[in-house]
Amino acid sequence: MPPVEELLWRMAKASTLVRFLPFSSHNSLRLARAFDFAGGDVDILDPCLLYRYDDYESPDRRPEYWVWDVWPQDWLRKPVLRTYDVRAAVHELERLTADFGPAKTRTSAP
Repeated sequence: MPPVEELLWRMAKASTLVRFLPFSSHNSLRLARAFDFAGGDVDILDPCLLYRYDDYESPDRRPEYWVWDVWPQDWLRKPVLRTYDVRAAVHELERLTADFGPAKTRTSAP
């Protein structure tokens, strides 16, 4: 796992985002409340966190985190937050998902 993704995973697991089912999609951290494609039960939240590098050519490039309240992103709009601080980005994603219920727990069949 690339260092940026690993950092995002650790931050998500240490936050209130742990109540969801986090997953990565290319260069983003997405959250789901249900993720059972076989059973047709998929509930992926719109708020998400994307990262990109400020300069692809630079050897000391650093990731910039963009927090969006919509998926897919509407590039005519601005992200809710753009920052180099991963903690600030995770906190903003927590704020955007505060009113969402937790992920569904799996129950065993009778």
